Amino acid sequence: MQKSNNFFYLNVALLLAFIALAPLKGQGQPFSLRYSFSPLDGDGGRAIWTLEDHYLVGKVSTFVDNETGQWRPYGGLFKTNRKGEVINSIDLKFGDCFFNFDFSNSLILSDSIVIVGRINSGAEYQEPVLLKIDTGFNQSNIIPLYNESFQEHAQYLSLFSISGDSILVVSNIENNLGEKRLFFHTGSIVDTKNLEDIPVYLTDGNDYIIYDVDIDNRGNVYLTYSSCNESNNCIPSVFISKYTTIGEQIWTTKFQPNRSRSQVVVPQTAVLTDESVVLSWTKDTIGFNTQEAPPVFFLLDKTGNKVDSISFHGNIRSVYSISTAEDGSVIASGFARTDISVKTGWIIRIGPNFTLDWERYVLDERDYTRPGNEFFHSVEDLEGNIVAVGNYLITNQPPSPDEGSIQVWFLRLTSEGAFLEDIHSDTIHLRETNSTRSPASDINLELYPNPTSERLYIKTASPIDIKKVEIFSIGGHLTYSYLGRKEYFDCSSLKPGVYAVRVLIDNVGYVTRKFTVKK
Repeated sequence: MQKSNNFFYLNVALLLAFIALAPLKGQGQPFSLRYSFSPLDGDGGRAIWTLEDHYLVGKVSTFVDNETGQWRPYGGLFKTNRKGEVINSIDLKFGDCFFNFDFSNSLILSDSIVIVGRINSGAEYQEPVLLKIDTGFNQSNIIPLYNESFQEHAQYLSLFSISGDSILVVSNIENNLGEKRLFFHTGSIVDTKNLEDIPVYLTDGNDYIIYDVDIDNRGNVYLTYSSCNESNNCIPSVFISKYTTIGEQIWTTKFQPNRSRSQVVVPQTAVLTDESVVLSWTKDTIGFNTQEAPPVFFLLDKTGNKVDSISFHGNIRSVYSISTAEDGSVIASGFARTDISVKTGWIIRIGPNFTLDWERYVLDERDYTRPGNEFFHSVEDLEGNIVAVGNYLITNQPPSPDEGSIQVWFLRLTSEGAFLEDIHSDTIHLRETNSTRSPASDINLELYPNPTSERLYIKTASPIDIKKVEIFSIGGHLTYSYLGRKEYFDCSSLKPGVYAVRVLIDNVGYVTRKFTVKK
């Protein structure tokens, strides 16, 4: 009997030790790393992808053309392990041709990455192409985009996967007369000679600028742009439009930011679920790298109506990228300026209930004083950590001999926004600016029984006006949606697991609670 007890206690001890040593999701070791591959040309981080056992980073370098004296950019890729240690890298140079990529909306396949960009051979016209390269950087394949629509100057290109080998390329084309046309190009990635050209017509005339494109898992396309339907003295409006892949408009929402004529509004968007989209913009002074107003974020429903918002105040901030986490949170990043005008990396997380979880100013001064730090892209990795890449600019002192003045900056934070202790940061928690709203945290809302197997009831301490109820899986998939108040919700068809109830309350906004289904 004593032997059996000892065996039991030993197994419990081993189990507890295993639990203690097992990494928690989103609690990986933070790091802040710099890379200098081409010290003379400089290297700037532009995009990051998280694959099964490594990170893949897109970078941009520039050099001076000896013949023209002009700066010419070219792209590159490098791969790191989960610790951020470089495994291999490649510059996208092929003979006299250099590939100019911004890496936005590149397509990750099982064993390769497909990037949309342009061949930069020094000519005025830059040929749009797809570049397919395996993740080991051993083989590459240039895929020309043959369609007649691409024979004019393509200002904007985005690439998306629809299903299987079917792709969607979005192009914004301008001819020599200044006439603009927007196209969706659909077809197979293995047969780009036969992509179908679909003209897309925007709501507000032809004087537009496309800023961002995203796609949901049903293949619907979201275009974010500014447009002006007047020829003179027009302050452009901001639009977000939803289209099918065959160019049919589903809805368009128009916003008119309060700004001066010397400012340009830079809008961006990201799809959260099939039921909601987030839209953000910042205001920048034309011709200057100075932002006049901190960003604003809007939560839109599936018909384009605004249901919630978050505004920032105080120090200057600019948004460069927006992405979505597995739980429906919004990850946004860019740069901010401190009280003494130092440019720092800036990153935030907005929770599934559309309240600010955390905000971070990040300045790495371990090797250089007051560098210029900024993030161009940030995402959640497969472990739930937040990773971001951008520029590390050495501004007021010479770099070491083996480093360039512009370097790739790679940062990893935990899901809670924690990072290396010896890096500077300010943490600021902000609230919505609409003073007519009651804070969601003040709402006493309970779910019962919890856990449940069949029915779920919502209980509140005082009468409230429930506009909408949504139930999401732990992975962020919408499983149930109902308008108005209901006595109970039938959970008998739900699989065992953890779910989130998202309740839209009049004059409050969204309130989120979790519950468990057990059978």
